Amino acid sequence: MKILDRFMKWYWGDNDTEKEPPREGMKRALFLLINFPGRLIVLNFIFIISCIPIFTVPAAVSGMQRYLIRMFRDGYGFSVGDYFREFRQSLFRRIPAFIPSIVIAFYGYYLMSLSGNFSDGVIEAWVFGTGFAVLAVGGLLFTWLGVLSAMFDIPNNALLKNALILLITEWKVNGKLFAFYAVYLFVMGSFFPYSMFIIAALGFSFPSLVSCAFINSSVQRRILTPFEEKEVQI
Repeated sequence: MKILDRFMKWYWGDNDTEKEPPREGMKRALFLLINFPGRLIVLNFIFIISCIPIFTVPAAVSGMQRYLIRMFRDGYGFSVGDYFREFRQSLFRRIPAFIPSIVIAFYGYYLMSLSGNFSDGVIEAWVFGTGFAVLAVGGLLFTWLGVLSAMFDIPNNALLKNALILLITEWKVNGKLFAFYAVYLFVMGSFFPYSMFIIAALGFSFPSLVSCAFINSSVQRRILTPFEEKEVQI
């Protein structure tokens, strides 16, 4: 019984083995993965179910990022209720904000698929590379939108504007995001279909947690800290 009790405490993240957990970055994401695996698995399952009607994907992304950003920033007080509150609020409201990133990513995929129609190898490589770059930009913009929509209750045009500004200026963060997702997709694709078990358990929640880890510091430095300093002066 003691073994089972200890296992369930680990599974649900009911442990305090590390007195001073890492506060930011990939180390904190891994710390949360080790300490809250059960919650991440449950969140992943809820997210997959929420995405079955395709039009609910933006709301599901916002809900998941809301849950994860609270987990990442606070480390306590987060619950599935955060997911569903954000999901309901974003169900139709956030669709327009996500449309540009989806269109960009789709156009990139279209160019990649179109490249096979060219007999000239140079042109084929150029079209494929361009499509891949466009697809990456669309995916990165989608990621920024997901995290920002969970952190700020602002109109869609302001959300999209801030996401575009951060996408352009935070090139180091974009590099980290691109490298992580490139490695992640390569590993998942290499071990497919066995990787389906990982995808079903943590395939969306953990990568999204890593996105929060990378993006949170930029948002804190460029938006939250200047705002807090201005409030203090007032």
